[in-house]
Amino acid sequence: MVDSKLNQPLLGIELRGKSNVSDDSPIEKQPSISSGSLAIMTHLATSAVINNLSQAGQQFSDEIKEINDHLTLYHPEQAIILDFQGKIAISEDENWAFGTGPGGNLELVHIPSKMYKSFKVVQGREPVTNRIFFSLTSKTIETEGTKATYILAATNEGKIIKVSAEGLINKYHEERKEEPKPKPQEEKKEAPLPKPIFVQAEKVYTHHQKAVRSIKSPKNSSFVYSSDEDGNVFRFRIDVDEEPELLFNNPDGVSTIDISQDEKHLICGGRNLLVKVYNLETRREETVLGPMSDPIWTVKFSPKKNIAAGTFKGEVRLWEWETWNLKQIFQGNEKSATSIDFIYDEEYLITTSNDTTVRIWSMATGEPNVVLRNHKREVIDLHVRGNKFYTVARDKRLLIWTLPQLTDEVRFPAHNGEIVKLAFSQKHSLYFSFAGDRKVMVWDATNNSKVAELAVEGWGLYMSLTPDEDYVITCSKNKKLVFWEMLTWTPKFYQIPDGSSVSCMRFSADGSLFLTGDEKFKVKVINYASPSELPIKCEFHTHQNQITALAIKDDNSMAFSGSEAGHIIAHDLITLEEFPMQGHTESVSAIEVISYKNLLLSSSFDKAVRLWSIEKKQCMKIIEHHTDRVCGLYITKDKNNLFINCLDKTITLWDLHSLSLITSFDVSRGGRCLAVSADEKIMYISQEKDLSTRANPLQSKFGLFGPGKNYFAFMGYIKSLMREEKTKYIADLDKWTVMPNKIAPMHLFAFYNLPGHLRESFARNSTFFQTASGENPLSLALVRKFTECVNTILLGFCNKIAFNPYEVSIVSKHIIDLNRGGFKALDSFYQNLLTPARSSFLPKFCLNTVALPVIVQSPTPSVLPDSFVPMDQYANEGIAIAFLRSPISLNTIAGSKESIDFLESLLQCSNKEVLRTKFISVLLEQKWKNIRYILITQALFFITYLVLLSTYTLGYLYDKEFLVPVFTINLLLLMYEIYQMVVCGFGYFKEVWNYFDIFRCVLTIIYSYLVWDDDTGEVTQSLLVILTLISWIRGITFFSIFEDTRYMIQLLTEVFMDIKSFLMLLFYSTLAFAFVFISIEVSKTPDSDFGSFLSNSYLLDLGDFGTDSFSGLEWAIFFIASVINPLVMMNLLISIIGDTYDRVQEGIVIADKMELIELILEGETLLFWRRNLTGNVYLQMLTYNEAEEEEGWLGKVREITTRIASMGETLDESIENHDKRFEKIDHELGVLKESLDEKIAGLSLQINTKMKYLEEIILKSIGQSS
Repeated sequence: MVDSKLNQPLLGIELRGKSNVSDDSPIEKQPSISSGSLAIMTHLATSAVINNLSQAGQQFSDEIKEINDHLTLYHPEQAIILDFQGKIAISEDENWAFGTGPGGNLELVHIPSKMYKSFKVVQGREPVTNRIFFSLTSKTIETEGTKATYILAATNEGKIIKVSAEGLINKYHEERKEEPKPKPQEEKKEAPLPKPIFVQAEKVYTHHQKAVRSIKSPKNSSFVYSSDEDGNVFRFRIDVDEEPELLFNNPDGVSTIDISQDEKHLICGGRNLLVKVYNLETRREETVLGPMSDPIWTVKFSPKKNIAAGTFKGEVRLWEWETWNLKQIFQGNEKSATSIDFIYDEEYLITTSNDTTVRIWSMATGEPNVVLRNHKREVIDLHVRGNKFYTVARDKRLLIWTLPQLTDEVRFPAHNGEIVKLAFSQKHSLYFSFAGDRKVMVWDATNNSKVAELAVEGWGLYMSLTPDEDYVITCSKNKKLVFWEMLTWTPKFYQIPDGSSVSCMRFSADGSLFLTGDEKFKVKVINYASPSELPIKCEFHTHQNQITALAIKDDNSMAFSGSEAGHIIAHDLITLEEFPMQGHTESVSAIEVISYKNLLLSSSFDKAVRLWSIEKKQCMKIIEHHTDRVCGLYITKDKNNLFINCLDKTITLWDLHSLSLITSFDVSRGGRCLAVSADEKIMYISQEKDLSTRANPLQSKFGLFGPGKNYFAFMGYIKSLMREEKTKYIADLDKWTVMPNKIAPMHLFAFYNLPGHLRESFARNSTFFQTASGENPLSLALVRKFTECVNTILLGFCNKIAFNPYEVSIVSKHIIDLNRGGFKALDSFYQNLLTPARSSFLPKFCLNTVALPVIVQSPTPSVLPDSFVPMDQYANEGIAIAFLRSPISLNTIAGSKESIDFLESLLQCSNKEVLRTKFISVLLEQKWKNIRYILITQALFFITYLVLLSTYTLGYLYDKEFLVPVFTINLLLLMYEIYQMVVCGFGYFKEVWNYFDIFRCVLTIIYSYLVWDDDTGEVTQSLLVILTLISWIRGITFFSIFEDTRYMIQLLTEVFMDIKSFLMLLFYSTLAFAFVFISIEVSKTPDSDFGSFLSNSYLLDLGDFGTDSFSGLEWAIFFIASVINPLVMMNLLISIIGDTYDRVQEGIVIADKMELIELILEGETLLFWRRNLTGNVYLQMLTYNEAEEEEGWLGKVREITTRIASMGETLDESIENHDKRFEKIDHELGVLKESLDEKIAGLSLQINTKMKYLEEIILKSIGQSS
């Protein structure tokens, strides 16, 4: 796989097999793997999609474009369609490509325009050959300051044809001028029709008798070298007219040759499986390399004169010059290796093969770092020019590539024993390895060269650096600490006073304390000043086994030690108390402290990593991912990520906040030790006796990381996803990640609206984490408003909550947006939030005297029993209990902006079923307990006011003195209303009851003024009536404080809302019958009052009427009116109110919670000084251990109704999507038909052209014979 010390693209090894992609996919086909061209993301997402992103989503889109910029390195810059079928040559300015075509034609391509011409080489008037050209090269000759370039092409007839390159180019331009200007639709074609052009050969060499297999000419040489099937190798010059010189003959035949750059040596290979090295100066065979496993197809001299050879079956071998040692064997080509070249100062080898691949190999590892599969047939030739390379294949395509800038993993032998410890010195740019061969090797971090070798007496146990990095400390069985002075490597010995050998050591963060663990199972805390001053501060002797790991908090208040038995002990360095932390079952390999969170991480040979609460000495989380002994931990400096190295040959990267697996990468021979450079760019890994360095995925410029060898399959997978193609979900690629962006397939599923893929990912427990820019699948789905993706994620979290609540904690920052969105799966998510904590350390019973449930708001997700009740309240028998905890944290500080926003989002949530969930119910109850004193105080003041006003009305009417307390209480209530106005602003005027309060306060002031002014007239009396009515109506709302009557307020509100239309009809019919009756009586009593008729009509509605002196017409009208108003209208009113009651009764829980939220909001809004307070907490509950109670049948019915409705919506969406897909298919079929028509027309034209050409040849032949 990958790495890059220089932050270059990280590459990997492909997965073999088949894929489910189309036939023109360049990636090797694999079972159930969606791949695609390694042109991975030329257009990762359509412009329309990108332009429609919100600002938040645009950042993720920018990351996608950045990935595209890197992956285009593995895609050809140009693809030119032509008739090339053999070797190629590239002009010095790289504007022209010369190649061999069918029937003995030469092909010329103008690279910038992708246009080409086909030439028939003639001598006189006769074609030189109609046979295949086996080899081709170009040769530039400078004569008297003038350069001339020639093309030399060899045939299977033994001819070598010399043609002027300038002549070919001139002919090309002449023909282009004579061609008609292409029509607009023809401008898209990549090449014109190949009409052959006759061109004269400068010379034809015939010194070979058999097929010429190879032609080569060193760049600065005046000679050309050629070989044939008879084994003859000739040398000749093309600038002078002289006979070619036979250099030697190889009886077994020569298939390929190459010449060293100094032109002193020639190598050749053929059917005899041997590579022969000839000295051109002595004309003798210098050495023979091999034999190889198969006949040799191609050979190549490197600039450093190393020799590479490739066989008919694809194997490539590399030999070192002069020593002739076999340096590397490259295996991976499935068919013949056809071309070889060296790149990047011979750190890499590039090959082409008849298996359609172009491979870039690491010289150090022999592994193919890059496998390019853009050709569809055998790749014939390769040319490297600067930072570009050219490939041509029998698919008649010339591809032009940019060389990816690679720096592979560096691996080299370091010791004769297994490496047990690594360390890095930033101060001196050195790193150190300590191994079982009793040696410390010192390495230069800039070039991995060995600086020094320190011999350790006795069996080596541990190594460390002093905090000032002036010394390397080693300890061994010789019972001494050795301080090696940096750069001079002078040892200073410290004899351990009690004669014990130190097995491990650790310095504090500030360097003032030095911890050691020894063979006598003691932990010593030493005040460190210098190597000669090591006074012991304190020591602990609790372990019964060898101490294997040490750690200390940043404030030096507590130290931790782990032993071979798996025991961890916390040592209080102030009180000298010790606390056991049990959980591991095998040797503890590493301990790391996260001081700012008061947490501890430990790893063990039991394959587990445990997260501990330092405060409670309890295990909070177990990571059980690895399949072999976990050897070490490394926490990044930003405290966001964790590396775990293990003997299962993987190193895993974890998000330290959610404890989610980000990615992993393989190391070939385990990874016992891991060290990271000070800038965290380079990782140093031990692999048994060897060392390797690679780029840190978090600091690399670009890389794809994951388990196994699915590198290129993953490239094709994300390419297909980002092009929004129909892509099958591939479970094996879910654990791959784009680094350092931290983008995984799940992010792309959410970004490109693939809820089915998200569902599959959650079903396979794929990890959920945020990208380097802070995005996660949920945030992306929310930003892009992909409702189905959000619902899928919420349902997926329902299963994750029980097993990894830390992973679900990421939802905390999106909970308000989720509430506002009202997603259909939100109630299921909330219902699963409070889940039992799974820990064998938690009590199972409590005393009968404990009042359950007990609810706490914890600052940490860990459940701490003594935060609920004192520890002596727990027992071994009694009431069975369960600890419920929530994985998400909320700011529950009353009056804080986040708390108010959360409550408002609940009111806005369209999925009211969330109010039935246990989590919301418990949360609201807790918030109500904290805020109710404000509402109760207000209610007490109002009740006092109402009692005083009623008493005044009954017994002290117009009593000026008794009116004073009424006025005083009213004034206090008015001040409260003014306070609300100031705090709430315009929001105050959105609440209807606030108008009642203002009107009541103002009315009380006016009434009091009139009474004190001795005005007791009708106006004053009317004001008292209105005041009393308004006050008693307003008093109804205070019943919402009590749970038993709270929903009644909602019922009254709903009733008035539902009868609005009915009241309009009732008023209309009442008014109508009033006019009917007055029209009857107006002739009898012209002075009749309309008001009396209207009141009589209303009383008729209530069944109060008189029928004295009714005439026949009046009886008829009365009958109609009595049927419509009292009977029909009143019964209709009863029916409406009954329906409203049923509806409210069905949603009584929801109605109750809605009223409660409004009350809490009213109270919290007043606490304006708390707006900026922050402090998220986790809701936890100690309750009875019993099965969750079933919800009422009404709730179930409503839930089923909701589900049916949502299914209907989903079905409608699905039908609409299918319609769109069919339209898209119709459009694509139309485009495909047009394309086929164009291609058929083009083929017809080519056939006609070639037929005419054949006719001309036939006519010429007939004319010559006649």
